[in-house]
Amino acid sequence: MFKNIDKVINKILTPDQKKEYLVYLEIKENWKKINNKSLQENAKIIDYTDKTITIKAKNPAWKNELVFLKEDLKKNFQQTI
Repeated sequence: MFKNIDKVINKILTPDQKKEYLVYLEIKENWKKINNKSLQENAKIIDYTDKTITIKAKNPAWKNELVFLKEDLKKNFQQTI
């Protein structure tokens, strides 16, 4: 009745997609380690595709804040990618 999740993922995803998904999970973990707690509460990572991280902001003010933090965030996540 229950199947091992790894077997199901292997059937659904190609090796490249699986690698990208694992990077996505690692990025989400690193997001939790960011010192800025208000940033964590007001923005979250929703996707990672083709070396592009998609972040959803709570409101336009936080979207603007993310624009200013873009370079710092890139530096932090380039190590992961």
